[in-house]
Amino acid sequence: MKLINDFYAPLLVLRRTSKELHKIFKNGKDFRTLPKLIDGEKYKDNDRVLIEEIIKIGNECKNIIVTKSGLIDDDDLREIYIPRLLTHYILIEKAFNNEIQKEVERFDGYEFPNEIDDILDNKVRDLINKLEELNLSVERKTFKKI
Repeated sequence: MKLINDFYAPLLVLRRTSKELHKIFKNGKDFRTLPKLIDGEKYKDNDRVLIEEIIKIGNECKNIIVTKSGLIDDDDLREIYIPRLLTHYILIEKAFNNEIQKEVERFDGYEFPNEIDDILDNKVRDLINKLEELNLSVERKTFKKI
């Protein structure tokens, strides 16, 4: 339960919020934000506010990951997907603040790892199923003793 409450659930809530904000930001257009920012695209007004909020959420996700990463119980998540996610958060913020500019090709492959949300959803679902199985097992054993 600690794994769900302290790591997966908070990360998923933040990820879903960020995803919704990003959908509003893109406004039906099909583009990747990181290459646009690296290429010098400047955003203002509502778009700027949305990106700033997405970056704040990314920083909250980074904090959860860094402080609770010992709870990660999946090797692929810990060694592949979480590092990609953290790298993306760092690059988005640096590109937004104009600390990374040009050389768009150099950053190919560092776009947001879209599969992370499904992986996190599956982990939570699996953990909840295991918890329910354990609860049923305990109930059956308790019932047999009576």
